[in-house]
Amino acid sequence: MTRNELLRDTLTALSEMNKEGMHVAEVLGEQFVVLPGVFSPKYFKDTAFFAEHLPVRGVDRMLEIGPGTGAVAITALLRGAFYADVVDINHVAVRNTMINAVLHGFAHVGWRAPPPRIEAICANVFRYDGPTYYMTAHDKNRIGTYDLIFWNYPFGFTQRRDLSMLERSVLDRNYVGLRKYVSEASQHLNPGGKVFLGFSFDIGDVRRFKEVMQETRCEYAVLKETALVQTSLPGALEVTYSLLELHPR
Repeated sequence: MTRNELLRDTLTALSEMNKEGMHVAEVLGEQFVVLPGVFSPKYFKDTAFFAEHLPVRGVDRMLEIGPGTGAVAITALLRGAFYADVVDINHVAVRNTMINAVLHGFAHVGWRAPPPRIEAICANVFRYDGPTYYMTAHDKNRIGTYDLIFWNYPFGFTQRRDLSMLERSVLDRNYVGLRKYVSEASQHLNPGGKVFLGFSFDIGDVRRFKEVMQETRCEYAVLKETALVQTSLPGALEVTYSLLELHPR
């Protein structure tokens, strides 16, 4: 099957997912609420792979771009990370993450509650772009520095301008988001910090991906790779997903 056919199947699954409305998805034995308009790990299997293999043990502060339901960041906290910021351009995903953070005990309701271990920001990659939850007035206009940064990147290449928020969870117009992530990530790293990217060389545009890496002088290595059935829909094909470690300059 060609890359375009795989992308078409991805968008079909996205449409079917959105018809279900609010539902619950399981990731590595944990339950996550999924709001309408948010990328669902019930339908797409790469979330669990990245959540399981992201090297978070001993990480003090992490940042996840595009958390959707918050499953990866919350799993990271369950696996040993101490604190997580998450940023998403979709304000519904920001709210969805905080709902799941409360349900898993990493955020709290009430003025006497202890400080949260996860905070959600509406932002376009590293640029603050809207409402924040559980953040102070001092903090809300900046994204800090971290020991680990991760993005389960929407690796489908498109030139379309009219993308919905949900489509932007699987498509990146002209790989603008990728270029921003790679070129700016180093500004948000603590000394010794690491940057990771979720990608598929089966579905993503490999030529354009490599062009971005060359233009930004970023080296990368495959940390973990696996073949998974792409979606939960009947007839879905196997796709290889890669957890990449980036070395931006």
